Amino acid sequence: MARIGTKIQAGDVVAITGAGSGLGRALSITLGYRGARIHVSDINPDSVEATATLVREAGGEALTSVVDTRDADAVQAMCDATYSRWGRCDMVVNNAGVGAGGEIGVAPLEDWKFVIDINLNGVLYGCRSFAPKMKADGSGTIVNIASIAAFARAPMMGAYNVSKAAVVALSETLRAECRPHGVGVTVVCPSFFRTNIGKSSRAAGQLANTDISKLVDNSKVSAESVALAILRSAEAGEPYVVPMADAKVMWYLRRLAPGSANALLARGAKLMMKRGGGGKKKRKGAS
Repeated sequence: MARIGTKIQAGDVVAITGAGSGLGRALSITLGYRGARIHVSDINPDSVEATATLVREAGGEALTSVVDTRDADAVQAMCDATYSRWGRCDMVVNNAGVGAGGEIGVAPLEDWKFVIDINLNGVLYGCRSFAPKMKADGSGTIVNIASIAAFARAPMMGAYNVSKAAVVALSETLRAECRPHGVGVTVVCPSFFRTNIGKSSRAAGQLANTDISKLVDNSKVSAESVALAILRSAEAGEPYVVPMADAKVMWYLRRLAPGSANALLARGAKLMMKRGGGGKKKRKGAS
């Protein structure tokens, strides 16, 4: 059974939310090649089955669940199914997330609720369900996916920034609670990389949904490379994963020169406002 600082190997059990695409799928396949047993969950049934097929083709075993992480009971049922099937969980990755943009006071409150329900509460529900069982077993690793937004806090991304900063705070708290029981907690803070988050994003005001998608699509960093960085750090028992160079720069700048970080973000806000021009509301829903 995997412990803090131990690599996931053949036969180990990993539960992953948001595993239907992007980072969740990349993690599932990577661990499938190791012969791990993966509980693949996502809100999209077709995506769940597609990822499970890829896991099996890679040499792993897959259990599937359709899970809306906004539903605490559904996340608990996923946890229970993992333990019912395999009797343990060596790693859980609370990965499901959505993007959002819009100025505070312009972005609708329903967008704030949508983002916080998935990005924060979904992670919280995963932690609440799996942590007690892992602590009772005295082993395991909890991986929570946050973002560079947790500490960069760019303008026009209020709901997203708040949700991801809260995931970092949740993870740090949980790490202190779990470590005495032999359970590791790692929080991941990547910048933009190629994934499908733009398709489920919401944007309002001068920031269009296409702006978020462009940042994602234009990235040279793949989900597979981020998945490998996450596993290396989580398996080493490290508290944080900041996998990209630009995220590392902002990470250290925020800590060593917060005034410079704030000035940089202020300049960015002016550029975004100038580019946006009008102020007509643009919004695209997601499910």
